[in-house]
Amino acid sequence: MESFKSPVIITGMHRSGTTLLSRILDDQGVFMGYKKEENNESIFFLKLNQWILSLGGCSWDNPCNLNHLYNKQIIIDRMNQIIDSRLNFLYHGYLNILSKKSFYKMTNHWGWKDPRNTFTVEFWFSLFPDAKIINIYRNPLAVSNSLLIRQNKLIEKDKEKKIKLKNKIASLLPIFHSSVLSSTILNDINDCLLLYKKYQDMDIKNSNKYSNQYLSVCYEDLILNSDVVLGRVFKYLNVDVDYFKLEKMKNKFNPKRINAYKDKEYAYNQNLLDQINYSLKK
Repeated sequence: MESFKSPVIITGMHRSGTTLLSRILDDQGVFMGYKKEENNESIFFLKLNQWILSLGGCSWDNPCNLNHLYNKQIIIDRMNQIIDSRLNFLYHGYLNILSKKSFYKMTNHWGWKDPRNTFTVEFWFSLFPDAKIINIYRNPLAVSNSLLIRQNKLIEKDKEKKIKLKNKIASLLPIFHSSVLSSTILNDINDCLLLYKKYQDMDIKNSNKYSNQYLSVCYEDLILNSDVVLGRVFKYLNVDVDYFKLEKMKNKFNPKRINAYKDKEYAYNQNLLDQINYSLKK
């Protein structure tokens, strides 16, 4: 009898290596979704995570612990209806409109990546109690530097972008930013560090709550000591490794990115950085 597999859920702060990790798994046969956006996030689960966060008045750049939500079972029931509908073709592919593949009867390794999972994982475990978490973390100054660089690029795109009619209409609807790409909250390095701390605090709670189904990965170790780190990951997931593909992927790793943030000089809040206590995770 063929056994069904539960998902791997990738968590972690934005710009911490979640994209790289998910692409490695994708390359090793862990299906991460058919329709994905540029950061390798399954659009199906991304939209669901955005919806869940919005119920608590939260967003990726203004996240919150969702423990304050009442009637969580209503949310979970709604999630179950959506993932069991033909809308899940966004994850499985267009042929699923006809075949209606079930997430509860997956025979291959699968999962999805989205930093928002850090705050919504409680809801996903209600549906997939045997799921496994992989959280990836990175130096907070490196993350904040990368986040600011992306933020500045997106601000320039927003300035140049002409808003389409459909986005003008959709901007009147809930959980829609009227095609604004950049964060309207992150302004400087301290905003980014504060956001990092929110993700770290939630990750610590997740690691305690789901300790037997949780693996922590350091981005810097993944780049510099990939054989050992990925060996742990593949053993944890019980994935058969295609070493030829893995070597090709490892050739794309760029160790210079690890210390790229040191080229920038930021006036950051040292007390805030100390509160993050990055060394505890090492």
